[in-house]
Amino acid sequence: MNNETEVKLSTGARIAIILCITMLSGLISVPAFESGAQGLYYVSEERQTESGTSADDSLLPSGTVRTAYGVTEDMCKASYWYDKTAGSFIGPDQVLISREDIQRLNEETLKEPGSNMNDLEKFGETYDADSLRKSLAKGTVSPNKAIFVNQAPVKDVAGWYKYHADAIEATGYTDTKAQTRYAVAVHRTEIRAVPSSAYVGYSKGDSDNEIVSSALNVNEPFVVRQRALVDGEEFLWGYSDLGTGWVAAEDIAICKDRDEWLDAWKVDPYSKDFIVVAQNQIRLEPSLADRAEPDINISLSASVLSELKLTFATILKEVPENEIPGTITKRGVWNNHVVYVPVRNSDGSYKKVCALISQHYDVFTGFPEMTQAGILRVSFNNLGDRYGWGGMMDSMDCSLFTRNVYRCFGLNLPRNTNWQQALPGRRIDLAGMSDEEKLNAIGRMPAGTLLYFPGHAMIYTGTADYAVADMTGDTGIPETLGYAAYTTGDTGIPEASDYATYMTGDTGIPEASGYAAYMTGDTGIPETPGYAAYMTGDTGIPEASGYAAYTTGDPAAPGTAAVTDTSSTAGSTMAYVISDTGSLSDSPGEPLVRTMYSILLNPLTVRRGLKYNYTTWLANLTAAVLPISSELVEFVNKNITDPPEPEPGPGKKVPASEGQTFAASTDTLPLETFLKTTKTEYISFANVDKLEIETLSASVLKGSSITTRSKVSEVNCDRSTASVKINKNNSLATLKFKKSGTVSFLMADGVTYSVYFSVEAPKAQSKAVKQMIAEAKAAGEDTLTFDIRDMFATGIDLGDLEIVSDKAGNAKLAGNTVTVSLKAKNTVKVRYTYLDKKYSATLNVP
Repeated sequence: MNNETEVKLSTGARIAIILCITMLSGLISVPAFESGAQGLYYVSEERQTESGTSADDSLLPSGTVRTAYGVTEDMCKASYWYDKTAGSFIGPDQVLISREDIQRLNEETLKEPGSNMNDLEKFGETYDADSLRKSLAKGTVSPNKAIFVNQAPVKDVAGWYKYHADAIEATGYTDTKAQTRYAVAVHRTEIRAVPSSAYVGYSKGDSDNEIVSSALNVNEPFVVRQRALVDGEEFLWGYSDLGTGWVAAEDIAICKDRDEWLDAWKVDPYSKDFIVVAQNQIRLEPSLADRAEPDINISLSASVLSELKLTFATILKEVPENEIPGTITKRGVWNNHVVYVPVRNSDGSYKKVCALISQHYDVFTGFPEMTQAGILRVSFNNLGDRYGWGGMMDSMDCSLFTRNVYRCFGLNLPRNTNWQQALPGRRIDLAGMSDEEKLNAIGRMPAGTLLYFPGHAMIYTGTADYAVADMTGDTGIPETLGYAAYTTGDTGIPEASDYATYMTGDTGIPEASGYAAYMTGDTGIPETPGYAAYMTGDTGIPEASGYAAYTTGDPAAPGTAAVTDTSSTAGSTMAYVISDTGSLSDSPGEPLVRTMYSILLNPLTVRRGLKYNYTTWLANLTAAVLPISSELVEFVNKNITDPPEPEPGPGKKVPASEGQTFAASTDTLPLETFLKTTKTEYISFANVDKLEIETLSASVLKGSSITTRSKVSEVNCDRSTASVKINKNNSLATLKFKKSGTVSFLMADGVTYSVYFSVEAPKAQSKAVKQMIAEAKAAGEDTLTFDIRDMFATGIDLGDLEIVSDKAGNAKLAGNTVTVSLKAKNTVKVRYTYLDKKYSATLNVP
């Protein structure tokens, strides 16, 4: 969500502009963050809507579905993208952030003022409801623009808002020391800026309910602080973790106290006793109310569990094994997840009942490890589903989609696009970079990276070959002579002779005789006589007679209508994103605007509208956010900047390929470990020939993997030594080691390297350490120094060694060695961390 201010054209105006052979992007009014005396609520502020035709001339058929320009059907599968971020050097199954770090980041985000999130568990038990009531009523004011309520124009806009403000004043809580009410959602419900169930648009046919700001999934918590009765409907105002607003009282249930509330929704992120919905929607099967629950007070024909909708990223606790009933709603429980679902009693109070979710649905049991493959899988589970501004229609807008993707892994992102960019220490600025620089930076980021331009959030899926089609080829866009016929095709736009009739339809745009007057309104478009001149003004769009020239960008070639995208050429690579898109301009070369309202996969060559000079999404990108561990963020930043190769270090340290880091092995082969938290190592043969090494050898951890930094043609080794996989997309080989042995690498340039890999499993050497201490004391030594090989019997010395405890306080740590005094009795405990594995040892000085 952003703070840009735009003005929306009506449907008829958009079509009129099309018939004049141009495309003007819509300008939409975006409500800003609003606050009363206490900064209490916000309204919808995100918009990536640009008005235009519904013609699908830039969508290409791909199998049985239609896809965005430059997208193939294969690309619409998550698995296609698993190896498409090779430039990040982070494996698709590598854990991007540990559960501990996720909890730490969640806490930091809550404290970050720019995230605008609410820590619901820290709310006070009492508050001044009377003061809040007055503040909310005062803040419910007209947006100073025309509105349409349920498609009908409202003559007195200020009066409509005042009506709701008065309702808040008249029916709200008046206590000066009111008790906080704790609730959970029993249905997927919208959070609104005004206590009304109406559909409020800023134009007739507005696709967005402008008073919807966010939404609650079933079982999400809500802190209630105020109330309003409007036209017989009860609304409750309060806080979700994402923001504030009004919800329909019938959609939430009030818990008896804070403890019951916490028990209803709060889960242990390390446990497996809850489920997370990992697909767009789940509907519980039609059912009868359980006769064992008569106090639900609901008829059998309208069971509270029947066809209940559970939307993406809903979290429900599982029923403990010893509490699962024999049957639930007259059904056996086999092949189902048995979960608690919140329901609302007739008095509005909370009750939890058992429900069944069939095992074929895509749900997680507990939060899964966050990996690139996992993020892609969850994101693509929603591909093609509809867009919902603010969360309306049980759907998502762009920032709610990105939030829900990461919520499936236990990470809580803020609500709006600007707020998400406040994620502590995770933002990378892209503004000011050239397109080439942006693609280089993005290509070195993992899949799942969040990309932003003002008003829109996207999830990076990877970089792939991008083929450009001829705009007059498969797209079906005719040349100039066929334009009138084209406009009377499937789009439903009539020919010019029918224009006056068309323009007097439901769109509300006056007849042709009034068109000039209409066109000289607030839109700033000049009268008809000057229209052609206007069209050849700053927009660069020529008159109708020059249409063919416009499509080629070459006035000297009026008979040629072929168009290609100048931002990319066939066979080049382009970054792709998946996002929940309100509308976009998807037409390389020919800037026609599409209203999409779907979760889409598209390349960053997609263009925006006239307001943005038909520039590409790539050109508009301003920031990337990496919701991963701080160590990986540091690694990605270093990978992007790609520093010069350092000079060779002393001893057995040699420079790694591309200057990423120094690496070590038992000899001098540059086996790279870019990060101490990664489970994959990288082997480079850079500079090996210069070193004149006769026998190449390296130490690797048992069960770990290595990937080559250069392309290979073939890898040969005994199967008992390692499993081998060569990536067909980038020709890099990955080996997972089982035991020591020799591996032969035939590189793409024809050179062969044979490497003996010592496969090691570090283990505390208690007996050897004890013997070393005894011998040193017998020899009269005052101190004794231990290195990694002494304590853990391994030559892999790239990990981190730390002293966990030192009873006498005289042990000293220097790099990966520990020196202990032999003059006093002492017990020193040390820990060695390498590739996400931890090893402990104890040094006892008697």
